[in-house]
Amino acid sequence: MPLLVSSSLDGASISLRPAGDLDLASCPLLAEAIEKAVNADGVEHIVLDLTDVPFMDCAGMSTLIAGRIDAEQRGRDLRLVNAQGIVLRLLRMTGVMDYFA
Repeated sequence: MPLLVSSSLDGASISLRPAGDLDLASCPLLAEAIEKAVNADGVEHIVLDLTDVPFMDCAGMSTLIAGRIDAEQRGRDLRLVNAQGIVLRLLRMTGVMDYFA
């Protein structure tokens, strides 16, 4: 399933909503969207809504972690919401979900 990333801006918060699998092939698109959000003027909070992500591999987790590090370095907050199914299980089992808490 090809990845699409939609975004919406609400004041100082931007919401990114990827739809599709987060894997080695699709992660560069999400990484680019996160980078744009992190570097956008006036943005303080980035919300990554994983509602429509049915699968994620280690490349997907690495992209999320790298995005969080970039956000922190720029003084911004990046958090995950609505992870479910195998994605939520993977994030919990690896401790990545705790990193975003």
